[in-house]
Amino acid sequence: MLDMQSNARIASSFNMRNPWKCFHVTYVKEMVKPTAKEKMAENIGSQPEDSSFEEILCELAFHQMIERGLEDSRAGRTISNEEMAHRIRTWQKQF
Repeated sequence: MLDMQSNARIASSFNMRNPWKCFHVTYVKEMVKPTAKEKMAENIGSQPEDSSFEEILCELAFHQMIERGLEDSRAGRTISNEEMAHRIRTWQKQF
């Protein structure tokens, strides 16, 4: 599992019920985007010990395709189900 960095932010506040309790600490976990190397290491580490080189490469390629799809979705580069069905029918007619 990847280590996530966390930062502590100190916020001061005055507590009217208990004036002696003037400060409190709020811990905020900030998600740090893992590097490509960290992602690969995590994916490789999650594979069974007897995995072949080809199986590991296929798994890495699969995870890369998922990441690309999520990035496309976040960027709005999507099509409707109807459009995809139309494209598939067009491909089927070609063969």
